[in-house]
Amino acid sequence: MNTQDIADNLSEKIANLLPESFADTRQDVHSNIITLLEETLSKLNIVSREEFDIQAEILANTRIRLETAEKQLSRLEEQLKPTTDK
Repeated sequence: MNTQDIADNLSEKIANLLPESFADTRQDVHSNIITLLEETLSKLNIVSREEFDIQAEILANTRIRLETAEKQLSRLEEQLKPTTDK
């Protein structure tokens, strides 16, 4: 769901909370709320769920590669240690 969809959804719900006597102003309220929400949401530092999942997968793969590299480094360090069995 993108920012505009979120703003529209919230605006519609808020406008529907208004009493029926405000029916003629509902559209104005709806439009103003959409504008306000879009401006506010665009300032937030958020990412979509899809982008979050992609970054989480990249991070998991990077972690696996790091652990593998750490194991290889540890084996190499063991091979380079001078032997004390003389």
